[in-house]
Amino acid sequence: MNNEFFNDEYFTKDTYWYFRFISTFFEQKHIKDMENIPMFGYQFIIIYLKLCCLAVECKGYIRIPVYGAEGNYLIYLAKDLKVDVQVASESMSYYVQNKLVEVYKKENEVIVYVPFIENNTGRSSHRADKARIAYRRKKMLDNDDSNIDLVETSSMEAIEDNVIRYGEFENVLLTYEQYQELISLYDIKDVAIAISELSIDKKLIGIEVVNDFEYLKEKLN
Repeated sequence: MNNEFFNDEYFTKDTYWYFRFISTFFEQKHIKDMENIPMFGYQFIIIYLKLCCLAVECKGYIRIPVYGAEGNYLIYLAKDLKVDVQVASESMSYYVQNKLVEVYKKENEVIVYVPFIENNTGRSSHRADKARIAYRRKKMLDNDDSNIDLVETSSMEAIEDNVIRYGEFENVLLTYEQYQELISLYDIKDVAIAISELSIDKKLIGIEVVNDFEYLKEKLN
């Protein structure tokens, strides 16, 4: 393949987590108030965003092991945040006071919970990202109409016998009941990634699958 997107690196599975950064983030009252904190306002915002990044893989939770009777979780947290312990302490006090963060202390660990992250996380891979870019670019180049409706990851098209097409390339075939069974058995994000990867493998590698439903169940197991 002579397309710049279809190189060896393209087929490397490099999964990553992300969180949705809402466009009105800096318009929220608690963020505006944070900006106005003398000397430390912008630093507090950066530290809060770092906390979000640390919490994203566990859907809002950061577990910090604390060793010894005098163990201070802020020492470990400051190290991960790459800030001074005093700055970490002051910023965390502000977050807790303004309900941006909750802290739960247990015997040998401290759990930091970032509520904003719990319902705003997702997982993808560079492989899937590049496939979307390549496919959408091809659609644009092949379409003479300037008003192009780009295909979304979750796009689906109903076909015969209640079978629905899923995936970037709309080539993963499942009935509505089969899809519902998958998301009842497995995490919906894991199902989405498995469907995405199968769609890419079918289109770009040319793998043949007799039964997409059974293949996905085996993959998710």
